[in-house]
Amino acid sequence: MESERLSCRAIAEIFGVALVVGIFVRNYPTQPGDWAGWVQAFGSIGALRVAIWVFERQRDADTKKAALAEIAQQRNFLLGVKAELSVNLQQYMSLVGRTVESQPTGVIAIQWPTPEKPFRVYESTAHLLGTLNDDDVRRRVITAYSLSSGLLETWNMHNELSRRYEELDEDDRTMRSVDSAKRKTSHYRILYRYSDVLRKYQTHAEEGLREAIDAIEGWEQRHVGL
Repeated sequence: MESERLSCRAIAEIFGVALVVGIFVRNYPTQPGDWAGWVQAFGSIGALRVAIWVFERQRDADTKKAALAEIAQQRNFLLGVKAELSVNLQQYMSLVGRTVESQPTGVIAIQWPTPEKPFRVYESTAHLLGTLNDDDVRRRVITAYSLSSGLLETWNMHNELSRRYEELDEDDRTMRSVDSAKRKTSHYRILYRYSDVLRKYQTHAEEGLREAIDAIEGWEQRHVGL
């Protein structure tokens, strides 16, 4: 688009110069007094051309400055997102993630109180997603936070099922009846199946977060020096 604009401008300038030269040739000054008018005319044309050139340079500089400011805004947003995703993933794996990995089968025998407002950076800057110049990075960031939220909800359900099983286990220890044993066994099966759901969701979420972090780092490399 820029090259087309320059080509059109060059053609217009050539045409304008040719037109002025043509008029000059047709009205070539024969008297000494006529030259002053032509000198003034050519001087005015030159001054106008310089003014146009200065204006275009300033406009191009302003356009470049705005583009660099937009890139800087995107970089700051993505750096904040990457830091939040990286810290959350590291803390999660340290607190419970590796424990889940160490229990590949059976009931996940832990509960984890999920944190409140773990996505403060994203929540305060999500409106900048629309300014990103990379659709893939945008999609991966959205996916990472969606998976993170889903993982927290999965843990909340697991915690609820675990607490309910503890209650049924306590009832069975107290009552020692056939009905209490059946209720406990039935709920254990539910908790067993849901533990598999939690394992799979954790794996999926971890992959999504790492992919988003890698995508952001790739964006940074492509915009080094800008």
